[in-house]
Amino acid sequence: MKRGGKATHEQLREHNLHLLLRAVYSGVANNRAALAQHTGLAKPTVSELVSELIRLGLLAEGGHGQSGESGGKRPRLLEFVPTARQVIGVSVDSYQVSGVLANLDGALVARHVADLEGAQEQDCLL
Repeated sequence: MKRGGKATHEQLREHNLHLLLRAVYSGVANNRAALAQHTGLAKPTVSELVSELIRLGLLAEGGHGQSGESGGKRPRLLEFVPTARQVIGVSVDSYQVSGVLANLDGALVARHVADLEGAQEQDCLL
């Protein structure tokens, strides 16, 4: 967001999506009601944004949680989906090129290291 200016509707929406995703990922909240309480966002807003995160594959609905002390409907539990996306990391120095592929929770999927020692200049150019 820009300093000193007002945030746009889209910037607020992106911020709130990240806020909700971070809360589920970190284990602070695992259902819509807990997310609304933790973030201070209205329940309809939380429900709409969680539906978007589910559609994007970043969250999934699991089983049902426990009813509150006053009874009522059991909440649907939300789970972070670490395999929804992957992250690529590359390190290049004068001796080697290293690459890793990881899930969103940091679990390593693949790793490759190529030594550059003895490589010819034409091997390194695209």
